[in-house]
Amino acid sequence: MLNSIRARAGQIIGRSHMTRQANCQDSYALAQTESAVIGVVCDGCGEGHHSEVGSTLAAKYIIAQCLQLIDEKCDLAEIPAVLYPRIVDYLEDLIKVSMPINRLQFVQHHLLFTIVGVILTQEGGIIFSSGDGLIAVDDTVNSINQNNKPAYIAYHLIRENVISTSVIQHDFTTQIVDDWQRIVIATDGFETQLLPELRALQHPRSLQRKLNVWSNQQRRFQDDATLIVLDKVESRDNESTD
Repeated sequence: MLNSIRARAGQIIGRSHMTRQANCQDSYALAQTESAVIGVVCDGCGEGHHSEVGSTLAAKYIIAQCLQLIDEKCDLAEIPAVLYPRIVDYLEDLIKVSMPINRLQFVQHHLLFTIVGVILTQEGGIIFSSGDGLIAVDDTVNSINQNNKPAYIAYHLIRENVISTSVIQHDFTTQIVDDWQRIVIATDGFETQLLPELRALQHPRSLQRKLNVWSNQQRRFQDDATLIVLDKVESRDNESTD
């Protein structure tokens, strides 16, 4: 089953970021092995000066941890619950190593990001999220909207007297996926009305090309947009090589 999954990723910087010459604050990581297909997209907080730092490090860390947990035969349904506190500890370790003069500002400007991830193994599949984003399983679309107050996982690093506990999430929100043909996970900058157009994209580089066209010619995506698309295919030999 895992050999019949085509995994692709694409990213585009938002037009509002281009205007103010800001970095793309989205990050993603994607791994496809004999035992698993794992993808994660992270969206750095727009108010953070360097939130792409945390989102990039976290995306790579999450992939590595998922692969390790799978190798350790951790039950698929349990992986998000094990992963969540590990990420918190990892971010705490980053603070200790960095030794910032102002801990609060370091967290606010470097470590605030959302997470949407997917894990597929021979056992099945699971999608997990913290904060806002987009999840589409075939024709079922879930736009996670937290009213511009995402439950950033790094809020656990901020003292309770500084931030309201009502915005702190204590575990990933999860969704089991069994019978599916296409899974899309994306940051909230991707526009849901464009999802149907992804069906026509077959070439490995066509996703990024399409994002470029949407942005450059149609002037879409005010915010950074990053997505991972997973398709079940009959055979890799049938993929277009154009």
